[in-house]
Amino acid sequence: MGRFFTILVLAILIGGGIAWQFGLLSSVPNDHTRTEGGTGSTQSTADLAKLGEPLYAPQPPANPLVNQERRGPDPVVVGGTLTVIEKMDACSRTPGQLLFVGQEIPDGTAQVAGVAPLLQGKVNSALVNLGDMAYHTFYQRLAEGDIIGDNEMVALIDPAKAIHGILEKVTKLSAATAEENSAFEISKAAQRRFDLEVKLWRQGSASEKDREDAGLTAIKSKGDYEAKQGATKVAQIDVRSAKLNLTYHWVENKLPVKKSIVKTIYKRTGEAVKELEPILQLYAIDRLTAEGLVELQFANRLAFGKKVIIEPTVESSPVRVWRSHKKRSDGRRGGVF
Repeated sequence: MGRFFTILVLAILIGGGIAWQFGLLSSVPNDHTRTEGGTGSTQSTADLAKLGEPLYAPQPPANPLVNQERRGPDPVVVGGTLTVIEKMDACSRTPGQLLFVGQEIPDGTAQVAGVAPLLQGKVNSALVNLGDMAYHTFYQRLAEGDIIGDNEMVALIDPAKAIHGILEKVTKLSAATAEENSAFEISKAAQRRFDLEVKLWRQGSASEKDREDAGLTAIKSKGDYEAKQGATKVAQIDVRSAKLNLTYHWVENKLPVKKSIVKTIYKRTGEAVKELEPILQLYAIDRLTAEGLVELQFANRLAFGKKVIIEPTVESSPVRVWRSHKKRSDGRRGGVF
């Protein structure tokens, strides 16, 4: 019987300890705490005079907000995004090395506007080396987010080789033109000689063989002149082709809009590019598409042609952050935050 009571007492003690550990036993308020509002929270009964004056001056109750008068239902607020309609990759139309990524400043700007505008941070100079000579060209660097217009330059590939190609084709055109003029004069002289031989043959002063030889010479000279004419036209085509190849070194904005924005720059100054390799990506900002998802309960309030107001969403940080309380605050001096 004594063993039974002993086991019962141990069981009660162990159960009471477990209940106290998990907070199952309600605490008994003592003389130093009191309960407010029946919520179970306690507050210290320390002398209020020792806590000091209130932290904040008493304020009158705030006036309740008055509902604004509106006619009709509230507007439907939908979160959405703006999507670009037209965009392009500004590609290189010829392989080479990027001289710069930016907009070239026309020659003579320094003479007209002075040197001061060219000393800004985004204005640089690039050297074009032609072998026996070199020249500098000024340009304004482009960065992501810059605005450019239509048909404006965005990059330049080193045009030194293309410039030499134009000089070579122009020289060949000059030689072909000289040969054409020479063949024209020879053809006219051969025709005059043939006419003279025919006249002499009719008078009996020249043999038929001389007349035939003069005729063959005239025909040969005329054929040479026509061949030289063809060679001159080919040389002219080569010059135009070389000039066209030179324009391929200027990468331009081909979007049919007034304003575009530089979205991404893939290649930087000094890097090599291949043919049709993208250098930067451009977005047209003249026209954008607004896309948003409307919940089903607002579908009956939408109609084609209804006015839509688009407002940008700008994220900003709070002016001041109130951190969590480290200790309980009673609204008087001495409270710890």
